[in-house]
Amino acid sequence: MDSKFYKCCAVPQCKSTTIKTPEKLFIYVPRTKTMRKMWLQLARRDPALVSTQSKMYFCEDHFDVSLIIFVRFLCIKRIFLFKFSNIKTGILRLKMK
Repeated sequence: MDSKFYKCCAVPQCKSTTIKTPEKLFIYVPRTKTMRKMWLQLARRDPALVSTQSKMYFCEDHFDVSLIIFVRFLCIKRIFLFKFSNIKTGILRLKMK
């Protein structure tokens, strides 16, 4: 993902953008149907209302802070591994506020 483009956090009531908070990491929401559905449900968004073709991001505020440095490394490598709650699909845990 090109960091030169404007990004805003897709989590409801989060006001983080690349303009207001340029120092924050914005993590791309996957486009695959099952992963996107899982992410959006964790963010309390209705997946049926969001196109699978839209570009969406969650800011670093909604991830385990202790792993943000590791995520920054993975983003450089374009590798995204995530663990949602008790589902073992990777190494990060989304925490929705």
